[in-house]
Amino acid sequence: MKKTICIAGTVLLISSLVIIAGCSQPAGKDDAAARQTVAGVQAGSAGIVNPIVEKENARQIGDETGVYLKIPDGAADVKYYVIALKVAQIEFSFRGEEFTLRGAKELSGIELHGVYGQPLDGTVTVTIPEGSFDIYTYPEGGRLVTWSDPGANYSLYAATSAGDDTIATVLESVAAE
Repeated sequence: MKKTICIAGTVLLISSLVIIAGCSQPAGKDDAAARQTVAGVQAGSAGIVNPIVEKENARQIGDETGVYLKIPDGAADVKYYVIALKVAQIEFSFRGEEFTLRGAKELSGIELHGVYGQPLDGTVTVTIPEGSFDIYTYPEGGRLVTWSDPGANYSLYAATSAGDDTIATVLESVAAE
C-alpha cells in the first residue's frame, strides 16, 4: 500500500512539473512584449502601454504620422502628441478656450476625434475658402468640427461652447493651405 501511494505521489509530482515546464518560456528567448509588460508593471501602469506619446513640436508629429498640423498665431499652452502612431494631435488654448486638433490619414469619425455622446440635432455645414466643415454642438457645451482634404481627415474640438468667431478664426488658421 505504501508503495502504491509513493508511486502515485511520484507520478503526480512528475505530471505537475511537466505541466509547469510546458507553460514556461524557453530560457534565453527574447520577448519584447514580455519585457514591455514587466516595465509597465514596474512603472505602475499595470502593464498597459500608453498609446499617447508627447512630442516636442509639430514637425515631429508630422514626420511620424504624415499629417502636418498648424495652429493659429497667438495660441498658448501648446502640447504635441502622437496617438498609436496614427493620429497627430495638438492641444492649445486660444482666446481663453481650450482646443484639441487632430489629424490622421486612415481614421475618421469617432475613431479620429474621440468625442463620445450624441450631438444636438442640427449639424451645421459651413463652407469657407479653406473648405467645407461640419460643426456639431454637444449638450455638455462642447463643439466639434470635422473636415477632410485629399490627404487626411481632421477634427477640432472645444470642450466649452467656443464662439463662432473664435472657431472661425481657428479654422482659417488650421485649415489654410
